Amino acid sequence: MKKLIAYFIPEKHLDDAELYRKSKFSVAFIYFALCCTILIFGYTYSLRPDDIGNIIVGIVFPPFLVFCLWLFKRNGSFVMLANIICVFCLITIYGAPFVTGGLYSPDAYTLYIVPVLAVVLGTYRMGLVYGCLTMLGYFSYYIMDMYHVMPFRKMVDTLSPGYFLMNLVTTALFLFFLIFRNEKLRLQLVSELRGSNKMILEKNQEITDSINYGRRIQNALLPQAEAMSKLFPQSFVLYKPKDIVSGDFYWISEKGGEAFLGVADCTGHGVPGAFMSMIGTSVLNQAVNEKSISDVGLVLQDLNTGIVSSLKQNETATHDGMDIALIKLNKERNKLYYAAANRPLYLVRNNELFEHKPTKQPIGGFYMEQEKNFTVTEIELQNGDCIFLSTDGFADQFGGEKNKKMTTKNFKVLLSEMGNKTPAEQQSYLDDKFTRWKGQYEQMDDVLVVGIGI
Repeated sequence: MKKLIAYFIPEKHLDDAELYRKSKFSVAFIYFALCCTILIFGYTYSLRPDDIGNIIVGIVFPPFLVFCLWLFKRNGSFVMLANIICVFCLITIYGAPFVTGGLYSPDAYTLYIVPVLAVVLGTYRMGLVYGCLTMLGYFSYYIMDMYHVMPFRKMVDTLSPGYFLMNLVTTALFLFFLIFRNEKLRLQLVSELRGSNKMILEKNQEITDSINYGRRIQNALLPQAEAMSKLFPQSFVLYKPKDIVSGDFYWISEKGGEAFLGVADCTGHGVPGAFMSMIGTSVLNQAVNEKSISDVGLVLQDLNTGIVSSLKQNETATHDGMDIALIKLNKERNKLYYAAANRPLYLVRNNELFEHKPTKQPIGGFYMEQEKNFTVTEIELQNGDCIFLSTDGFADQFGGEKNKKMTTKNFKVLLSEMGNKTPAEQQSYLDDKFTRWKGQYEQMDDVLVVGIGI
C-alpha cells in the first residue's frame, strides 16, 4: 500500500515535507474512499439489486476516483483535487437523500463530510463555500418536505434497518480517517522536524564554535593594545564586527624609526571578509618588514600585486579586494605620509575638519592587469592634531527615528566635535553615538574607526 500511495504523489511535492505530508494524506484518502465505495455498492446492491441509481454510482464512482489520482499526480494541485472530489460528492450526496427520504434519510447527514473534505484537501475558504452549499441542500429538503413536494417520510419507511447502520458506520469511518489519519501524519511530521531541528542546531553549534575559534586567530593577528600604545601613544580603536569575525582590519608596523598604520575594509564581512583580512595583513607585513618598502604608495602597489597573485585574479573570476587608508608617521620631522585606495583621511585641527581624498581605485578586484598608482600626500603636523582613519561601516549604518543612513556628512560632524577630547573619551563618544543611532536596527556592516593624537 505504501508503494501505491507513493506512486501517485507528485514529484514536485517530494522535496517539501508539508506538501509531501498533505499529498500522502490526500492519496491515502482517495484509496480509502475507493474501498468504501466498493463495499457500500456491494452492500446496497445486495439489498436493492433493481436500484438503477445505485448501480450507476457503483459503476462511475471508482473509475472517477482513479482518474482523480492520475490528474493529481500530473499537476499536483490540491485545490483542483478538492474541487473535483467535493463537486462530485456533493452531486452524489444531494441525489441519494432525494430517493431515500430527503431530510429524514440516513444519507442526509453525510452531507457535512463535503465541507470537511474541502478544508482538509483544499483551503478554509473552500470549506466555507461547500459548507454553504451543504446548508442549501438541507434547506431545500426542508422546503420540499414542508410543502409535501416529495413523500420523504414514506421513503424512509421502505428502507431496511441495515441501510441506516451502513450509513452510520460509513460516516464514522470517514470521520475517523479524516481526523486520526491526518493527526498521525502531522505527528510524524512534527517528529521529523524535531529531528531535523536538532541536527541543524548541532551543525550550527559546530559552525559557531569554528567561527569563534577563527575570531581568536583573527584577534591574534590584529595589533595588540600594548603595541598600538607604543607606536601611537595618543590613540584609540573602535572595532565592532558585524558578525563574529570581521572583514575590517587594522595593521601597524615600525621600520627605520617610522610608524605605519593601515585601516582596511575587505570585500564582504563575516568569514569571507576575515579570510581577506588575513591575506591583507600577511602581504603588508611582507612589503614593509621583509621587502623594506617605506613609500606608502609603493606599499599599496605591492599590496595590490600580492592580493591579485594570492587570489589568482588574472586566472579566475574572483573580484575580491579591499579599500584601505595607509599612513606613515615620522615623529622626528613631525610629518605624516598618506596614501589610500578609496578611503579618506580626516584631520581635525582647532576643531576644524580637513579631508584628504584617496586614490579612486581599490586594491585587487576589477582591472587587475592595469598598473595601479597611488598618490602620496605629505602632511605637516601640529601639536593637538587628531588623525582619523575609518571604514565605511559607521557612516553607512541605518538608524535614527526614520531609519535612515548616518551618512559621511554626519560622521564628519561627529569627528570635528572630538578635537578636545582624550582618545578614551573619543572612543566612548563614537561608540555611544553609534549605539544610539543604530538603536533596535541590525548592524549593517563591520565598523572600524582609528584615531591618533599628535
